[in-house]
Amino acid sequence: MLVNRMDRRDDISVADMEKLFGVPVHASLPNDYFSLHRVVTLGQPLGADGDLGKAIEGLVVRMTGAIAAGKKPVAPARETRVVA
Repeated sequence: MLVNRMDRRDDISVADMEKLFGVPVHASLPNDYFSLHRVVTLGQPLGADGDLGKAIEGLVVRMTGAIAAGKKPVAPARETRVVA
């Protein structure tokens, strides 16, 4: 599971989400309003200087590293659920 717009100040933790949905959280992307505001309003690319850019970069490194190492992707859960 990938958690989007995670805030450290939220009352629910990654462990709580894993328990609730019954699947591991492989990554979470922070709620980085200021970086996204700069991207949208100024048309600047998302850089690695903000929390969101760092998190996306880390996720890409993990994903491409697993592929390069020849690891099999984790099988998806039996059910796909969208949480809004």
